[in-house]
Amino acid sequence: MFQLKADYKDYESKTLRLPSVLVRELSEKADASHISFNKAVIQCIEYALANMPESKNEQN
Repeated sequence: MFQLKADYKDYESKTLRLPSVLVRELSEKADASHISFNKAVIQCIEYALANMPESKNEQN
């Protein structure tokens, strides 16, 4: 199960435009876990990347 954590040290600034509904939902989750919205976004992206298929063949 995916769980939010609070442990990152190196950052690079990037601007993102996100749907309002996702911002609200993730903000609530981050607040409940006592971490920043930014850290929650990073962890969601990290989780998605770690669970993506490696190639087109794996998508089928």
